[in-house]
Amino acid sequence: MYLKEIIINGFKSFPEKTIVKINSELTAVVGPNGSGKSNISDSFKWVMGEQSAKILRGSKMEDVIFAGTEKRKPLSYAEVDLIFNNSSKKLPVDYSEVSIKRRLYRNGDSEYLLNNNNVRLKEIRELFMDTGIGIDGYSIIGQGRIEDIISAKSDIRRKVIEEAAGIVKYKARKDESLRKLQKTEENILRINDIISEIEQRIDPLRKQKEDAEIYLRLKEDLKSYELNLFAREYEKTTELLDTLDNHLKSKQDELETNKKRLEANKLEFEQIIDELKEIEDKKNKLDEIQDEINTEYLEKDSTIKLEVSRSNLFSREKEKLEHSLLGAEAEKTELLRKTKILLDQITVKNEELESKNNQLNDWEQKLKDYLEDNNQMQGLIDKKKNDVFEKYNQQTDLKGRINTIDSLIANSMDRIGSLQSEVQTQKIQSETLSQKVTLLEEELQSMEQRLQENNSRIDELKIDHAQKSEACSFLEKSIQIERNRINEKTSKMEFLIRMQNTYDGYYKSVQNLMLASKSNSFLSREIIGVVAELIETQEEYESALEVALGSAMQNILIQNERKASDIIDYLKSNSIGRVTLLPLDTIKSRNLNETEKNALRLEGCLGTLNNFVSFDDKYSHIVDFLLGRVILADNIRNGIKIAKSINYSTRVVTLDGEVINAGGSITGGSLKKNSFKLLSRNREIKELEDLINTKRGDLNQLGSQFDSMKNDLEETNLMIQTLQNENTTINNGIINHKTSMKYEKEEQTQILSNINKLSDNIRYLGNEQKKYENELIASEEQLKQLKNDISFLEMELEENHTNYKSSQDYLEKVKLEITECRLAISGITNELNMIGKDLASNKEELRKNEEAAEENRLGLEDLNLKILEMSKSNEMLKAENMLLKERLDANKQKIQALNEERKLKQNMSYEKQKHVNNINKDINDVQLEINSLNLKIESSTNKLESLSDTLWEEYEMNFAMSKAYKDETISLTRLNTEVRDLKRKVKSLGDVNINAIDEYGDVSQRYEFLTKQRDDLNEAKLKLNRIIKDLTYKMRTQFEQEYQKIRENFKSVFVSLFNGGKADIVLTDEDDALNSEIEIYAQPPGKNLNKISLLSG
Repeated sequence: MYLKEIIINGFKSFPEKTIVKINSELTAVVGPNGSGKSNISDSFKWVMGEQSAKILRGSKMEDVIFAGTEKRKPLSYAEVDLIFNNSSKKLPVDYSEVSIKRRLYRNGDSEYLLNNNNVRLKEIRELFMDTGIGIDGYSIIGQGRIEDIISAKSDIRRKVIEEAAGIVKYKARKDESLRKLQKTEENILRINDIISEIEQRIDPLRKQKEDAEIYLRLKEDLKSYELNLFAREYEKTTELLDTLDNHLKSKQDELETNKKRLEANKLEFEQIIDELKEIEDKKNKLDEIQDEINTEYLEKDSTIKLEVSRSNLFSREKEKLEHSLLGAEAEKTELLRKTKILLDQITVKNEELESKNNQLNDWEQKLKDYLEDNNQMQGLIDKKKNDVFEKYNQQTDLKGRINTIDSLIANSMDRIGSLQSEVQTQKIQSETLSQKVTLLEEELQSMEQRLQENNSRIDELKIDHAQKSEACSFLEKSIQIERNRINEKTSKMEFLIRMQNTYDGYYKSVQNLMLASKSNSFLSREIIGVVAELIETQEEYESALEVALGSAMQNILIQNERKASDIIDYLKSNSIGRVTLLPLDTIKSRNLNETEKNALRLEGCLGTLNNFVSFDDKYSHIVDFLLGRVILADNIRNGIKIAKSINYSTRVVTLDGEVINAGGSITGGSLKKNSFKLLSRNREIKELEDLINTKRGDLNQLGSQFDSMKNDLEETNLMIQTLQNENTTINNGIINHKTSMKYEKEEQTQILSNINKLSDNIRYLGNEQKKYENELIASEEQLKQLKNDISFLEMELEENHTNYKSSQDYLEKVKLEITECRLAISGITNELNMIGKDLASNKEELRKNEEAAEENRLGLEDLNLKILEMSKSNEMLKAENMLLKERLDANKQKIQALNEERKLKQNMSYEKQKHVNNINKDINDVQLEINSLNLKIESSTNKLESLSDTLWEEYEMNFAMSKAYKDETISLTRLNTEVRDLKRKVKSLGDVNINAIDEYGDVSQRYEFLTKQRDDLNEAKLKLNRIIKDLTYKMRTQFEQEYQKIRENFKSVFVSLFNGGKADIVLTDEDDALNSEIEIYAQPPGKNLNKISLLSG
């Protein structure tokens, strides 16, 4: 097999497709610098999978694409195709010619093709394993490459030899098998952790599953009994509801009948009231007529009295006239006395005549006056008799009216008393209802306030519950996360401890010897430990320390040199392999000389590496031996300066693990990340142990918080449930209270309406009673006045009779005196006639006197005429008053008849009102029964709704569906007992995880699956161990065979190259050929035999 052609297109300096043909013997490419010779070898490396742009002499991978020139545009991709002749079938493919192509685009997309079929880079690398062709293969030797191989570290040199020996593919497979084995062991650890966790869960889940199954059986039984109970209760309640509906309908019909009766009686009552009003109107009209007649009567009576007063005035004027006449007589006497001188006799006679005339006139006047007074007295007596009779009539009427009023007042008082008693009863009922309503309102307000408080509390508790539930979930997740982390860290720690105890990761020989020392008393007594076990450092210095120590980390400390040979004999006899022993008594310290110590003061120098390691003081010389001459620098640049300052006399190591070797060679680049470094195991175990303890403390704290939070959640749930149950009770109470308040208020309204009606009747009767009482008082006063008037009139009448009798006696006496006077006058007149002549001189005066007297007489006559006319007028007025009195009496009779009729109607109205009240009472009683029935119906309806809601909420069924569970063969007592027992049993189970049945099945299935997986992994582990063992055997056999060939060829080539001398390739541990370091010893002509790394030039 050989490379036949290289086809380059767009790669670096090849913008056009370029074919480089290579023959089977030798092909040389020559050209000036910058012509692209190296780009050809770079293209080969690039196709074989080189991923470092730096090695390809670029800053990024896209730099391999032709970037363009002033005359040519840049290309969008680069492509290189390697054509191999595979006629020898060196490559394990059925092609005599193999094409390997790589294509890269500017967007970063890349592809590999094998004979124009897309493949992965891994497949190409596997294809060329053990062929010497590859990015690190010996088939490509660049500038300085031979020097690198010769002077490189042993492990790099070993890779070249392994490639030449053809065991790379076995080693790659072994490495892959080891990785798989490690991954398998990690998977086994993880799966064991998971199984352990599942095993902790599976028993509680089994118990939960059993509880859940019992719970479901109990719930199914409870469902059967409860549905049977619900169905029968629903049917019973429905029948009761039908009965109540029929009863309610009957009572409603009765209520309607009573309402119709009430309306009819109300109409009759209103008709009676209308008739009463009509009677009252008639009576009022008659009262008005009576008042008018009475007014007219009183006016006429006043007129009569006025005329009497005027008559008395005229009488007084008459008396004045009479007095005037007497004055005239006195004047006449005076004249006579004046003429007495002339005629003494005439004068005496005249005086006698005058005296007699005066006496006569006086007696006549007295007679006349007594006659008039007698007539007046007779008329007054008659009048007073009539007045007394009239007063007696009035008294009789008044007494009848008073009796009537007394009867009306008594009836009114009885009716008012009855109504007041009824009002009092109604008020007591109203107050009782008001107290009930107030109590219900207070209870309702209290319930609503309690409900509001409960709802607020429930909302707060729900918010608190949600927050706590969220916190609880978070804590549970945190606990699970922490538990997983602890398990992960514990697994890692246990894995590290196992690795530490089994010395996993150490050379096989070291591992076997250290394991043997645990069971072999000799070894355990003489072997102190591995260097990596006995020293510790901080994490930041671990990389530097591992690089500095290299394989020396696995050197074994022993007590003394004398036992070293015994240990080596043990290694040989047991075929354990080779190890490096560090006897504690022979190893001496190695430190920097004075010149080298000056470098410690340079910038970036941290000191010698032995100062950054902690260890037991008795091992200090061992540490100094290993690290006393290793300088630690902070970075590669300062490290180079430090190494240069001491002329590269000792190693300088940086914190990142770069090494400036003694002599000037520099080793660096990226370190392979290893999760199980030998040096860091103790530190990692301690850190993991501390972290696990901390995490366990945190987990315990989280567990306590979770338990506390869970208890709080349960308490909150219980409080919410308690408050919700209380709210249900309160809501039912509120509904009942509102219903009761509604009916109580309606009844109270009805009672208040009745009270108002009764109060109106009482006020009406009260007003009537007051009117009657006022009328009674007025009538009694009038009766009293009548009695006084009658008594007074009778006294006056008696007095008038006495006076009239005395006047008659005096009149007879006056008449006798007049007769005597007339006789005397007649004698004197005769005497005067005889002396008339003597009076002649005085006639003129007497004439004048007579004229004045005549004038007075005329005036007196006129007055008498007027008095007579007034007397006649009074008689007429009295006659008219008599007629008016008759009309008054007639009206009184009509009024009395109307009063009798009104009394009858009032009694009828009282009876009708009583009947209406009885009907109202019947209506109220029926209404109360209807209200009670409505409450029962509402209660039954609520019960049905509650049953329906419970049926739907608990079982998602309606009544029709629940009837299928009805079984009347079971008594209700037994049903209730069974339901209580089942509920008690369900409650005794506590919180039941229904999902545990499915969860147990899932976990169980997962447990079986994981157990099977673990068995498969253990089997895979065994297979991998067998494969690794087989690969190790093949590698060892082939390596030993090829190693001898390479060794012989190297010897002959060296002699040819140097024209003499000798050289050899030596395994430092021939018993462990696959892991042993490979040293090259050379002795050019004229030189001493030495390691090639110690040779100069």
